[in-house]
Amino acid sequence: MAKMPVDKIKDLVGHVKTNSSKLASEGVDAKVLNKHVADIEEELKKPEPDHSVLHALLASLETTVEEAEETLAMTGVLRFLNTIFGTGVPEPPKR
Repeated sequence: MAKMPVDKIKDLVGHVKTNSSKLASEGVDAKVLNKHVADIEEELKKPEPDHSVLHALLASLETTVEEAEETLAMTGVLRFLNTIFGTGVPEPPKR
């Protein structure tokens, strides 16, 4: 498994936390979303995060947030995920 871009994953976590209430208002299960974020943060705290675990956690996050795809497009969460997974979508702008 290729190494995951930890710095971008940290940016994503911050972005999801910032937009969590908006995502919840658009149908994303807030409890499940918060659990995914907590699991990702826990893995990132390790001296050597397991990149296959990070990949699986991000895939679970992606599945959860796809419920509110239109909102995600507006908040940029999908762009972050696409950047991390290397699916050819341009990196989101720095804010």
